[in-house]
Amino acid sequence: MAIHAKKAATFGFATVAALAMAARGGLAHGYMKVPLPTWPSGFFSINSPSATVDPASCMPQLPGFPYNWDPLTNTNSYWTAFNQSSYTSLRDLAYKCETLVSPATHQCGYSLVTGTPRDLPANVEWDVLTSSHQGPLEIWCDDTLVFMDPNAALHYTSSPAVLPYDIAKCQGAKVLQSIWIALHSPPWQ
Repeated sequence: MAIHAKKAATFGFATVAALAMAARGGLAHGYMKVPLPTWPSGFFSINSPSATVDPASCMPQLPGFPYNWDPLTNTNSYWTAFNQSSYTSLRDLAYKCETLVSPATHQCGYSLVTGTPRDLPANVEWDVLTSSHQGPLEIWCDDTLVFMDPNAALHYTSSPAVLPYDIAKCQGAKVLQSIWIALHSPPWQ
C-alpha cells in the first residue's frame, strides 16, 4: 500500500505499499493505518494480501531450513536463504518476485499513489501485526529505507503496532511505502 503524503512545509508525501498483510475476509492480518492510505472508491478488502511470493521460484529453500514449519522457523529459514541471495532488501525481492492480486500495484498494493496527501506521522502504525504472520517489514520514503525489522510481528506486538522510522530521511519524499511479508506458509503473502 502506498500513502501520498504532504510535508510539514511543502512535503509531497507518500504512498503506502504493503505486501503480505491480510486475510481474505475478516480483519485477521493487519493493515497500515497511520498514515492512512487512500483506497479506491468502493474498495472493500483493505485487509487482503496484495501479492504472493513463491519461494521455490525466487529464493529456493536451503537444506535443513524449511519454509513450511512454524512461523519462527520459517522466518529463520527465510533469512538464511535471503542472506545468501542477491536480493538487497525485502522490497527488491517483492518487486522481482511478487505475483500481484488485481488491481494491486508493486508500489502501492491496493492503495492509490495519487491519494490524499498526509502529514508525516511521528510513527507509522499498523492496526496489528498478527503473531502467526512473522516476517520482515520495511518502510521506505521514495528510495530510502527508513525502517526495517527482521521479524516485525514478533517484535511489535501492541495494537496498534507502532513502528519508529527515520522521519528526517522522509523530508521532501513523495511516497511512504510499507512492505510486510508473512512467512507462515508458502506461498508467502
